[in-house]
Amino acid sequence: MINFVDSLNKGLELSQQADENNKEIDTVFAELNRQLNDVYAGKLVIERQYVATSRIGATNLKINPVVASVVARNGKSRMDKSNTTTLIANWEKSPTGYPCSIAFCGQKYICEDKESLELAIADLLANPFVAKTLLKVINAELTETVE
Repeated sequence: MINFVDSLNKGLELSQQADENNKEIDTVFAELNRQLNDVYAGKLVIERQYVATSRIGATNLKINPVVASVVARNGKSRMDKSNTTTLIANWEKSPTGYPCSIAFCGQKYICEDKESLELAIADLLANPFVAKTLLKVINAELTETVE
């Protein structure tokens, strides 16, 4: 007979690991933005942007990865964030945090841990097309909101 309590305990353990993985991923992006802020004084912010999904009944339990985008914005802009973001990569994350992936310019990086995620983000920033896009974000004119 299957021991269902053991199965639940394994699920709880994996849930705790997922929480730790997601916090670790968040810290990588926080460090990225801390470094960018130090150099570009808030003119460049890189974030993950998740698409809202409709939830109906039992479909609340999603087994598929969470699909999102990695976007850049000028943090000094006074415009609404949703109007000023620029797509720089696609982002996918499994329910347990890792593996996650970053895809841009025909390349896809599968990240199994913090180190591989950091390397993928470094390659993203070093890509000439992405860098040119980020320069446009940094140099974007700041638009005053009409009051």
